[in-house]
Amino acid sequence: DGAISQFQLAQRNANVRLDSIMYLGRAYRSKNFFDMAIEQFSSLKKELQVMDDRKKQAIYELGCCLEAMDKHEDAIEEFKLVYSADISYRDVSNKIDTFYASKES
Repeated sequence: DGAISQFQLAQRNANVRLDSIMYLGRAYRSKNFFDMAIEQFSSLKKELQVMDDRKKQAIYELGCCLEAMDKHEDAIEEFKLVYSADISYRDVSNKIDTFYASKES
């Protein structure tokens, strides 16, 4: 909870704003506050224009939160965005393969 308050304050500083949003989302996720984490990751996804590592992280984290909430269709749409930019990012390729394999069954 202490970290959450610090990340909330840090968002006011332009130099660390984006990192603060990422870590705030992760803090919420670690507490299983998935809806609040989704807000942070979605906000970061919108703010970042270029599909760099930070944006891939935000989208991946967003997908993981959706997956944890059993919103698998929404989650896979997020994972597809990462997959289309970087097939080797974390386990996104496995998630996509598993999704399509389950559709064939």
